Amino acid sequence: MLPAQCWGRRRTSISGSWSSPTYSLKVVVLLCLALLSAEARKDVGKSAGKVAACAGKKIFVMDIGVFAKEAGMPSCNLATDIKIDPMNGIPFLPDAWQVKHVEKGAPIAIAAHSGPWHLRQTIRGSAHHTTDMDEADIIYVYDHCYYMRWLAQVHSNGPKDQVTKSEGGEWLMKGYHALVKTERWKRNNGADFVFFDPHPGFTDGTSDKAFKKLMCQTSKEAMHIVVERGQVNICPAYFDIHDKLLIAPYVAGSSDTSKPLLGFKAPVKPIKERKTFLYLTASCLPYFYANANQTKVTGGKQFRHAVQLFLGNLSPDINLQCVDPTLGGHYTPFPQVLETMQDTVFCLMMPGDSASSRRTSEIFMAGCIPVFIGPPYATMPLGEAVNYKEAAYFFNITDHKFWFDSELLWENPKDVRPYHVQTPWYWFPDSDVAGAMIKVKSLQAMLKYLRGIKEAELNKKLAALAVERFKFAYRHKLSSTETATSAIMSHMCAKYDAAPAGAAKAGKAAAAAEPEEEEEDEEER
Repeated sequence: MLPAQCWGRRRTSISGSWSSPTYSLKVVVLLCLALLSAEARKDVGKSAGKVAACAGKKIFVMDIGVFAKEAGMPSCNLATDIKIDPMNGIPFLPDAWQVKHVEKGAPIAIAAHSGPWHLRQTIRGSAHHTTDMDEADIIYVYDHCYYMRWLAQVHSNGPKDQVTKSEGGEWLMKGYHALVKTERWKRNNGADFVFFDPHPGFTDGTSDKAFKKLMCQTSKEAMHIVVERGQVNICPAYFDIHDKLLIAPYVAGSSDTSKPLLGFKAPVKPIKERKTFLYLTASCLPYFYANANQTKVTGGKQFRHAVQLFLGNLSPDINLQCVDPTLGGHYTPFPQVLETMQDTVFCLMMPGDSASSRRTSEIFMAGCIPVFIGPPYATMPLGEAVNYKEAAYFFNITDHKFWFDSELLWENPKDVRPYHVQTPWYWFPDSDVAGAMIKVKSLQAMLKYLRGIKEAELNKKLAALAVERFKFAYRHKLSSTETATSAIMSHMCAKYDAAPAGAAKAGKAAAAAEPEEEEEDEEER
């Protein structure tokens, strides 16, 4: 169904029968698409400063940097302690060999894992923010600088040098341990605290077990925002608080590092103006990863390669590329990738090493109709907020022996839970799309189905996509247009556990001073 704004008061039936003047459904949909896209872009500049679900609630930002002195941690500054590679949005240490070719790192605003930073900026600029920890209903734990410092150190060692010890990981744990000793935490055993873990796995050899223990035991009552399906399964205790867990999108890239939201401000291109029919560019190697117990786990990269082999050379309007040099591929700069996606009808949404991908955010941003194919399936961030049924297509390929030799488990049994992100037999859709799932035998049958879709139906998808795409935008200004940040805040407020009535007021020591901004707000550029 098209959004209500498209129909106004003149609609008399879903088939497009209108009172005078008479319009065809095709014209109506195109007008609707233009209207919704224009209104949403216009809304970017407006700021209501509120989220409906947060009415009457106050949120305090608890920066663990306030514990630096007492916990023996150094100060942390995003602007100087890490460097963001503009090619992939990954953090490195300033002297890392991966970014020596870059004169100046990209702003934190377009780092793939910078969701927590964007959320902090949004909360602080909203009407729901409070600097009084005692009066706060919700405590947002801002650990992002130390988290990125740890992640930068992990990446900076390079792919062939396994990290066995990380100062960043140790500092992060010290901050957490100081946090859980506060009276504010003890008031409700952390049930009104919110953590945002923007990376699939804590891989520091000395801190990972301590991190998992703290998140799974000490912080088991807290709310956990993550970016990967496997993260919601990492702790058995999470099953009992499943409604409080939330999978958020990665931060999308930008063709201009000084303008993080530039891609969302571009209009959605009409179907007739698009030159490419089907698009995918991704890494397809390696196929397997060996776990500690020597068992092998199949990732989604073999799936990607199969799609490229089966469909890649069937037609000039199909652009499916494996970027791996071993397979004859090459790296494509993101501005070119974004331009191609904006000019493509369908973009394949597929898993890789894990179920989540930054490309999900970028496909929606580009206004390319997402096509989720499986098994296994890519993660669907913000499953309750995004109307995936209306904006995307879903295919169940029944003959999947070429890339997936297991059976997909379409739910997580309570007594059998996966504890690792690389378990693709649990990579099922995160939103209820049963009624929209299209079952076909092969990839070729899927392509045939896509070729047969009428333009009127595609225009309906674009109209929905023009609305849903902004739910992947990490905008700081709250408005009537729902975005990733407003959707996350809405979940925080709707699902948090209130502190017990009559509980003693917590001390204000930890709230005495919030660290200064590490970097200016990039959103309005």
